[in-house]
Amino acid sequence: MTQSEGRAESASLGFISSDYASFIDAPLAVENQSTPDQMASAITTVVRNAIDEYHLIGRDVAGILHVSPSFVSRLHRGQASLAANSDAYERAVMLVRTIDALGSLIGHPAQVREFLYGPHEALGAPPIDLMQRLEGLVDVTRYFESRVH
Repeated sequence: MTQSEGRAESASLGFISSDYASFIDAPLAVENQSTPDQMASAITTVVRNAIDEYHLIGRDVAGILHVSPSFVSRLHRGQASLAANSDAYERAVMLVRTIDALGSLIGHPAQVREFLYGPHEALGAPPIDLMQRLEGLVDVTRYFESRVH
């Protein structure tokens, strides 16, 4: 992955900027209106904001996205971006969906972080640990989205 695959400005609406909130809520509709690079830039910005807002640990984000911790560090500093339609991009979309669902259920960022990193009886482990594997990421995303809808 290169370091210059697009960046986006953000006007804060929680950790999701108002420009990208509709992307998270209706990915198929935005896919039809946006280029892959625009979508990757939007998701990169949302992940960057989520790292800050929820104080996510870089190595955990790296494990979820299946990238190196140094890439996440560069992404967080705005020196790297996710490539459109890459494995890391697809995983980032799932991460954003999970955090968005948790935000809807719980609200406060500190409580969302505590929930991600704390033990979860129904899931059998802290969600952040389960999300390190693709199957766990999918399961956690489905679990929390099912609670919102």
